[in-house]
Amino acid sequence: MIYKIGAFKVNASSPFVLVAGTISPIYVNNRMFERCPDERIKAAEYLATYIDSEIGCDNFDAISGGELADLPFSHSVANILKKPHITIRKEDKQYGMIGAKRIMSEVKKGERVVHVADLITQATSALSWCDAIISAGGKVENYVVLFDRLQGGEQALSARGIKLHSLVRMDEKFFEIGIEEGYLSRETYKEIEKYLLDPLNWATNFLTNNPDFIKNNIKIEGGKITNRTGLDILTKGYPELKSEFEEKVKSWLKELGCEEAVPEFNYNP
Repeated sequence: MIYKIGAFKVNASSPFVLVAGTISPIYVNNRMFERCPDERIKAAEYLATYIDSEIGCDNFDAISGGELADLPFSHSVANILKKPHITIRKEDKQYGMIGAKRIMSEVKKGERVVHVADLITQATSALSWCDAIISAGGKVENYVVLFDRLQGGEQALSARGIKLHSLVRMDEKFFEIGIEEGYLSRETYKEIEKYLLDPLNWATNFLTNNPDFIKNNIKIEGGKITNRTGLDILTKGYPELKSEFEEKVKSWLKELGCEEAVPEFNYNP
């Protein structure tokens, strides 16, 4: 279904920037399920059956989902399993009954929560969702995803005592299905393999050979930075490259008319 609805995308010449600031020639956009009701319903049913089998409905009290990508799945799963649903905001809000909290409803003290997410890569968002539940007094021992990119998320959660359950894994079987069904060529898969074998080396080579990719992901309007994606690639995704690109970044910021200081690159107009 992920292939069928066009959720799996490949672009090695203009890679995708992920939440952690890293870049990838592959991107899984499970929000495409929102446009495909039959597949969305079936995916939710698969997840609910998987959770009941792997975890057991008697072993948890509620389902949570983070805005926005998780919610089409987490709401449906909670309905199917007849469990309370907890929506988690990306950031704190100062209004509403809860006040400056990320939880939109409530978490009861000691409540055992299973988080349902659309996918996981390095667990940057996953740990944030879990922290919000724990801070509100709940417990998170199980984290369930529709798709696991197999790029460190499981290990990051395990280090916090949280078990990852993945309905679909981005393994050889996943790619073989794509090739067999005609959604993926073997030539494209070879390019993907180069990235999967050593994501850091692949990204380092790409950024070194295509520095304008970083520049093109910096936007300045009225002297202010309105898009920091290019900066995040170097500060969050690949800090080991920051010093190598510092002079280039300062030159780009000046060229683009940046009128605010950017301390992380020693830029001061």
